[in-house]
Amino acid sequence: MITVYMIDTKGNLEPDKLDVMDRHIKYAESFNRKCGLRGEKGRIVVLGRNASRNFESKYLEIITLTNSRWLIQYFWKTRNYLSQQEDRTVTLIAGDPWHSTIVALFVKFSTRKRVLIESQLHFDFENFFKSRGPLLSKVLPKITLVILSFVDQIRVVDRNSLALLRNRYKGNIELYFAPSLISLDSTFRCSRTLGRNPIPRLLFVGRLHKERNPSDFIRFLRMLDSRGFEYDARIIGVGPQADELILESSDLIKRKVLRFMGELTGSELFEQYCRSDILVSCAKHESYGRVMREALYLGARVLTFETTGSTVLQREVGANLVTYISSDVSPDQLISKIEELLRADVDSETKQKLREGQENILETLSGHWDALTTKSL
Repeated sequence: MITVYMIDTKGNLEPDKLDVMDRHIKYAESFNRKCGLRGEKGRIVVLGRNASRNFESKYLEIITLTNSRWLIQYFWKTRNYLSQQEDRTVTLIAGDPWHSTIVALFVKFSTRKRVLIESQLHFDFENFFKSRGPLLSKVLPKITLVILSFVDQIRVVDRNSLALLRNRYKGNIELYFAPSLISLDSTFRCSRTLGRNPIPRLLFVGRLHKERNPSDFIRFLRMLDSRGFEYDARIIGVGPQADELILESSDLIKRKVLRFMGELTGSELFEQYCRSDILVSCAKHESYGRVMREALYLGARVLTFETTGSTVLQREVGANLVTYISSDVSPDQLISKIEELLRADVDSETKQKLREGQENILETLSGHWDALTTKSL
């Protein structure tokens, strides 16, 4: 049995998050198929933190090592768990270049095992740090590059980062491009009939923190109010800014033009996508745009800031379905963009474009993980 261990310092892989689980089960199944080509079986074991419960399927297992809020506990629990495994060599997948990769490096340098590490960058490296202030925007990229210099393989989700890192590491580290899978549940059926809502439904989906910029979504709603434009808005997500945003928009909530839906996954999330007219993405930096792609696949047009991810998506499906917005947009310009989007429809050809490449992503991921484990044999 060939095992790849995923480091999950943030507890993102929660068994109750159905869409996240669906993606990782597909990753595990694809990895097993790839291992099967050389007569082996493969599985993924997630070393979790603060998950509500453990999980085990045929090729994917989630083990909660600690529920402590102290990250140092996770460091030691991970090291001790891997030290007890029979494998003399372990392959670790770190989901970010900071906490997760540092945990993996801690295991590498504090045990007698041979440890091979893949670090994953789910952001646009060139632009991600620009909003961190003048000092951090200079220091953090340098620190990140130093950390990454100790790993064996790096996965990026946008081609700009791939080119930048290839130029930096000059072939010393294996680099590859593999964006995130979008959730395409073939069993899901939207309850909404064809056509637009009588009052346009606007949707925000994402973690409620500064990077996703949800405050701009509420500001845009107030612009629509200033022109008497009717709308029905939904916010899906949780995060550190949730209480502040609810207080800030209490009048909109009382008028029932805005609802906070909390965290939704699986069919509940898909239902909100397909019952919405426009997804509004307010992130200033977006490397791939998985949420935008899922919303489009289920029929919602996209109003977004111009980012790496939205630029690629607009090129794929057209400006009539993915339209840019800026922070300094006027109320009249905002209404004009919304009305233009409402005149467009997401057709079957667009959905086919979004489906294309999903199998290639699985093949690329499993192929590189298999190559990393082969390197360890």
